[in-house]
Amino acid sequence: MYGIEFFQDDISFAPVKIKKEEVAAMLMEEVRAKAKGLGIKTSRVKKMEIIKAIQKAEGNFPCFATADDYCDQVLCCFRQDCLDKNY
Repeated sequence: MYGIEFFQDDISFAPVKIKKEEVAAMLMEEVRAKAKGLGIKTSRVKKMEIIKAIQKAEGNFPCFATADDYCDQVLCCFRQDCLDKNY
């Protein structure tokens, strides 16, 4: 599995190897904590909807669970969960 490493000095990037355990599915309490940090209310909201709200707040498309084996949102923290269908 590969991620992207950005360099401050220029606009180039290089693929870096990422271990599978580093991108494990986020638990609901982790999703809620992330949402809370962004000022998103999570009471009585489904996990998938909270994730979409987080995506939008972080400047990504609110597209969780809509990808079909490909996602160009490489900076989205939920990308691997979505592609692995962990929802």
